[in-house]
Amino acid sequence: MAVRSRRTPVAGGKTDGFERYGLRPHNLTMRKLTEPEGVEDIVELTAAATRLATGVAMLRIAFKKKNDADIAKRLDQLEKDVTNLFAKLAPFIAADQPKKAEMDKRERTELEQMIQRLLRQKKDRFEARAWLEDGGEKSVRFIGEMSKEQSIKFVQKLYRLGAKEVMAVKIGRNPPYESINTMIVTLPSDRKARQQLFAFEGKRVESEGFDPPEDYGQSHLLVWIG
Repeated sequence: MAVRSRRTPVAGGKTDGFERYGLRPHNLTMRKLTEPEGVEDIVELTAAATRLATGVAMLRIAFKKKNDADIAKRLDQLEKDVTNLFAKLAPFIAADQPKKAEMDKRERTELEQMIQRLLRQKKDRFEARAWLEDGGEKSVRFIGEMSKEQSIKFVQKLYRLGAKEVMAVKIGRNPPYESINTMIVTLPSDRKARQQLFAFEGKRVESEGFDPPEDYGQSHLLVWIG
């Protein structure tokens, strides 16, 4: 889903004037400035430009009392550079929106199809809390690297937040141990309960370096624990 463009130099020349302020972007950043290749580049550049604009505003406040004409002039130029950067990004952002929406729709469809396949299977599909508690002495059951007690508490937490059902799927077996990394949560229709579940799962996955799941009205949420 690469977004190609003409190799248009950014405003102010090769480095968009940033070298005036001691900012020397590395080669990867400069490639992104001249030719963004996808959604990730656009998001990164937009965030960087936003941070820079915020920095300019803060500097204006900091130096306001000093009444330094040279600093004021430099801030004016930096502000123009930021404005030009946003202007250069605008066509890429606009052109990429339909492709990003198409990609999101495709990924959602594929995920929902996978969830339905897992739910239809007759083997290795159990209600998670019952599966954990029914292990008995012959098998030790757990989620990821949690203990059995931690695993049960995790599933109970999902139910307290509003999950209608939590299914354990794709069970791994190495007697006497049984474990899962994947669960499928049947989502409630109640808006507050959904918000609680997505907030809980979003915070958990973000702490592991992943993007939080988005609530787009789906009926199930895939929970994966490494």
